[in-house]
Amino acid sequence: MNKMQSAKRYGTAIGSIALYLLISALYKGEYIYTVLQQICCFFVAVMGINFITGMTGQPMMGAAGVLAIGAYTTGILSSYGWNPFWALIPVILISALIGVGLGYPSLRLSGVYLSFTTIAFSEIVRIFATNLTGLTGGATGIKNIPTYRLFGYMFASSKDKLLVYVVLCIILALLADRIIHSQWGRSLLAVRDNIDTVPACGINVTYVKVIAFCLCTVYCGIAGSMYAHMNNYINSLTFTQTMSIKVLSMLVLGGMGSVAGCFVGTVLIVIFPEMLRFLGQYYELVYTIIMMLVIIFLPGGLVNVFGSKKLSRKESWKRLRDIFIGRT
Repeated sequence: MNKMQSAKRYGTAIGSIALYLLISALYKGEYIYTVLQQICCFFVAVMGINFITGMTGQPMMGAAGVLAIGAYTTGILSSYGWNPFWALIPVILISALIGVGLGYPSLRLSGVYLSFTTIAFSEIVRIFATNLTGLTGGATGIKNIPTYRLFGYMFASSKDKLLVYVVLCIILALLADRIIHSQWGRSLLAVRDNIDTVPACGINVTYVKVIAFCLCTVYCGIAGSMYAHMNNYINSLTFTQTMSIKVLSMLVLGGMGSVAGCFVGTVLIVIFPEMLRFLGQYYELVYTIIMMLVIIFLPGGLVNVFGSKKLSRKESWKRLRDIFIGRT
């Protein structure tokens, strides 16, 4: 079984590289590369949210705040001459510290109260980013962020940056899948499914929750770093609560608890609005109605429809209620 799982993981990695090469050969326009870069950035963020919301059962409504911290950290350091790849190190360290800071309140809070805490954190970060004009550029933001470079080669074009993003996504997806199917992943699921009996099994609930938040924030911080280099420009107006809801919607739509669900949800929510642009001013209305219908009739996510362990609609709704409202 382990050999089959390993074969699937490496097959996915090889398939992703092959897909990149195919797209590079068939498409020359900037638009398709920009959309694919967005998918990569949000895919990494959704994998992070999956650790805390999908695996541990804790609501995380502050993804935009962590994305902003990652984006501004790499933007500021890159502007001062740091190599963007080296800038990932402080991004990871700062994001992990944020995870510890968010993880400890989760020991006493749950449901809507933890949701409000993470929302407040995200808004505080955005307000700081807007008002610290000397450091972040305020509402104007940071312009002309240097692009990725390695051994003197500049990844300046959209196609080159997409290659960097694809490689990062493959590495992080393989790591996330490995964690999900490891003892750590089973501990996260145990906390989600029955937190009251977990201590009797010798699992440290405090440690598990804090680690889950750290994994979440590290992945979101890296996603923010990628986002900063996508357009070589960031400002505080990008990282609003709308972005947090968008990332969370990707997870719920695709299916919580798996890397595949994260990917499916990300692709659909990034591409689907682009497909509805022909509707003009009505596309947002149609898009919202379709998303609501999918969540109502498939609350377990699209991946759950084809998964080996299918949840009933009642069980899926109960899980969503426990996460975002709290256990009753």
